[in-house]
Amino acid sequence: MNADDKVIQVQSLQTRFFTQDGAVAAVEGLSFDVVSGEMIGLVGESGCGKSTAALSILRLLPPQGRIVGGEIILNGRDIVPLSNSQMRTVRGAEVAMIFQDSLAALDPTMKVGAQLMEPLQIHRGMSGQDARKVAAELLAKVGIPAPEERLESYPHQFSGGMRQRAMIAIALSCNPRLLIADEPTTALDVTVQKQILQLMLRLRDETGAGVVIITHDVGVVAETCDRVVVMYAGREVESGLTREVFVAPAHPYTIGLLGSTLDLNRDRKASLQAIPGLPPTLINLPPGCPFWPRCARQTEICHAQTPVLEAVGAGHEAACWHLDGKV
Repeated sequence: MNADDKVIQVQSLQTRFFTQDGAVAAVEGLSFDVVSGEMIGLVGESGCGKSTAALSILRLLPPQGRIVGGEIILNGRDIVPLSNSQMRTVRGAEVAMIFQDSLAALDPTMKVGAQLMEPLQIHRGMSGQDARKVAAELLAKVGIPAPEERLESYPHQFSGGMRQRAMIAIALSCNPRLLIADEPTTALDVTVQKQILQLMLRLRDETGAGVVIITHDVGVVAETCDRVVVMYAGREVESGLTREVFVAPAHPYTIGLLGSTLDLNRDRKASLQAIPGLPPTLINLPPGCPFWPRCARQTEICHAQTPVLEAVGAGHEAACWHLDGKV
């Protein structure tokens, strides 16, 4: 893995949703990069900005959403200023996404084969015959049996795991250098989850693509990701090598996430350590650390000033005024 071969560099990304109630700071100053062959995880509670960050990268924000600051450097160029028509040539060819709900993401009126062939014809200029052949090869590659026959199936005729595999095949059809997977194992049973994660790891190794997994499941990140970015209230609060962050978490929010996760070695009589309270509203967020109302470490400085990321180890950063754990 060449550290200089950066597929994407997200720098100080700021994304807002402009509503009647005010501007929602959905992503605030997020920075991370991905190199070829690397898998990183964006993890945090629902509403922390993970999926908005992904939609910002693909420039697929809803009408009220807008990138108001920062850069997204994909394959050496900033894609934030690109027009919609220019972005259509980027999506699929350079960056692709596996959406959370495969049944909603796939067109129910089109056969799976047609949906696989479409990007091959648009981005790779293939004829219908060649695109069909490659589409069958892609279905076989992601482990769908009888791929030639399955090209004629509609999405509702696939199981949940097969639909997710088809989504992965579509995402990989044009050999993008960056693949974004938004909750790729949601609503799948445990054995199928395992198969999908193993498939993504195998395809990552075969293609050399960089992969970003968006999830609230720290177990998925621990099993698959080289690095992790922990998000809270639209901000990065901790990041680093997955093993280092999970073995020695520095931010109280990361500690809370790990403490509220099931562990087979935990005393079964002991209750889970739930994080108290609820995430804050992101409209007109007041100054200070957004986590302080839920934090046992909070002091006066936490109410007044927002902490910045500080090094707590080699390649390991956290944003907290009390990184030594003292109140």
